[in-house]
Amino acid sequence: MAAGISWISSSVLVSSILMNILEFNIKELLCADRLMDFFSTCQEDEQVINKGLYDLPFVDGINVVWGFHILEAASKAGMERIYCRNLESNNLTMKEKLETALQAEGRADRYSWSEKEKIYLFIENILHGETDERLLRLVQGGGSFIPSVLIYSSLPDFMKNTVEKGLADLKTARSCVNIPEKAFKLIEEYISSLSFSKRRIMLVNISEIISRNTLDEKESVKLVKEIMASEEPSSEAEMRRYPGLTGSFRQFDAFCSLNLKNTGITLKSPPWFEGDAYAVSFSFKSAKHLGKIIASLEKLKENSDEIFRLL
Repeated sequence: MAAGISWISSSVLVSSILMNILEFNIKELLCADRLMDFFSTCQEDEQVINKGLYDLPFVDGINVVWGFHILEAASKAGMERIYCRNLESNNLTMKEKLETALQAEGRADRYSWSEKEKIYLFIENILHGETDERLLRLVQGGGSFIPSVLIYSSLPDFMKNTVEKGLADLKTARSCVNIPEKAFKLIEEYISSLSFSKRRIMLVNISEIISRNTLDEKESVKLVKEIMASEEPSSEAEMRRYPGLTGSFRQFDAFCSLNLKNTGITLKSPPWFEGDAYAVSFSFKSAKHLGKIIASLEKLKENSDEIFRLL
């Protein structure tokens, strides 16, 4: 909610509006036209209602132009009537009402995706696409929000929620729309625990596997269940996306088991075998123990061609 509104400096439009402050029935306002109900309610609304610090809603007759969130919070607090700024005598166009609402809200660059979608649909369906740079900057100061919100609007609802909750950026969500909702629900909790970059990589990996193998919903759910059943689901998804790597890992593990088991030597490959060197680590307790390790390293040297082919 806007902390305060400067109607003198906000724009020529608003500073020229004449407003009569009248008392209205809250229930009647909330039951009237909700065409301009764009903005989300938050806990702060109830706090400012209780403290009496709220901005007066804007109404046009019985229809609310701005302040649904204030009216809803006031209703929850037990209030039956509230003072509002009535714009009825100004004969505002729908475009001017939208500008008034956006200026009253005062949250350019801080709207949620669902709020921006509602504003866009109003512009498209009610204003028939009529807009201008001034109006668009009231939503997003850095440029038009419409191209990105069009992508958001094209997403299925569960993927919209993913973007809204910050689990995926818009680009990732658009590229992963082929993941069925039932399959996505199986990984949602897990990916929430990952960093943003690892989350994106896992989603893209699963999406690529589904596309490559042309999996239907049932097959996609089966795939995800198998991935989630592994000890490291994100690594499992990576290996399934690049099946050639799976063979390399298995060959490497078999080599280590055959040549280094019970030696106390650990051999580590470069990530995904993308590099030109292996790393060896070991510890020893005595000169005799060190001699055994050196012997094991000699054996490793003799057989190393097998693993160098993996790089």
